[in-house]
Amino acid sequence: MNLNKIDKLLYGYFVFTLISLAWFFYPTFIDEEAAAGRTDFYKNTQPITPDRENISTALAGISAPVGKDIFAHGKQTQVLTLENFKSKNVANTKLSNEIEFVGNTEQLECWQLTVEKETPQNCMSANELKRVLQGNQILLDRYISILDLHHWQGMDGRLQQAININRLIAAKIKLDAVEGKTEQAFDLWQKNQIFINRVLAQEQTMAARAIFLVLDVISLDTLDTLLAISPDFAKSKRGKIANTFPQIGLKRYNLKGMLKAEYRLFEYMPGRGQAVYIHPEFIKNKIYRANLEWLECANLDGNSFDGCMHTLNLRYASFIPKKLNEWRDPLNNIFANMLISGQVRALELVKSMREHNAKIQMALTKINAQTTR
Repeated sequence: MNLNKIDKLLYGYFVFTLISLAWFFYPTFIDEEAAAGRTDFYKNTQPITPDRENISTALAGISAPVGKDIFAHGKQTQVLTLENFKSKNVANTKLSNEIEFVGNTEQLECWQLTVEKETPQNCMSANELKRVLQGNQILLDRYISILDLHHWQGMDGRLQQAININRLIAAKIKLDAVEGKTEQAFDLWQKNQIFINRVLAQEQTMAARAIFLVLDVISLDTLDTLLAISPDFAKSKRGKIANTFPQIGLKRYNLKGMLKAEYRLFEYMPGRGQAVYIHPEFIKNKIYRANLEWLECANLDGNSFDGCMHTLNLRYASFIPKKLNEWRDPLNNIFANMLISGQVRALELVKSMREHNAKIQMALTKINAQTTR
């Protein structure tokens, strides 16, 4: 090999090294500008909700010790939840001396749904149910007082107790209906369903929305129970039942609001803005573009929806860059995909929403059919 060839080879190595270093250091220190439309898409149009008017705060504090204000307790719980989230601490956010739910919720199954065979494992007696209702009276009273609130804002806190209470409410409604207290049963069902509708229409994270979809299906199943126990009474409430669901379809669930609430969680991400190699704008831009795709996908029907969901799952489950700007910043592309892949999987929630809409339509159709007989 002559000297001229060696010089060319060394020069090639030198140029390659410079390009590699530039490719490495440029994305390390340079972030993107905000994508056009992103700021408007995520703009917070909600006024700040005082703690004492906040459903989220109230539910987070519903298990407060006897005599303690649920809003004060809820705020403590939310602050602790946020601190744990920021520090990646998965420790229990339960505070001391909280009220525990009394009873086994699995034994409420026969009071919530129609079961093939009633057993001690899935069905408690009416007398036992009355004892459980009495044992949870404080939690029930607190929950019913929360039904008068109108605004949801901020961190979710702990919502498992809300599921337990709604299972108990479903059982109480069926018990009341069986005992002939149909007016009382209907009033409680309607008040709770209107509350659930109200929350589903607000800006909630995907985790909170999933919990309220559970509450929604419990309530819709309870409506089916009322229709079965007292069809004549249900016919007399036809107008009120229809008015309980003024909006049917995906608009009922405020999908964009859910994505906005999820996006705001990024502000609390551990390490955000603390390391020079973490680029918030790049990540937020990619989340924004993915959220637009998510909404388009959610509004498709049938096989088109399934195909779109599959495509997005494949795209964001992979950490290999697909586009030029992703190759420019491969590390932050991985961070972004880690966040987006969870949101894409939450398209499963849209399936649940459509199932709920079908249940509502079926109930209304059933009432209309009974009325015309």
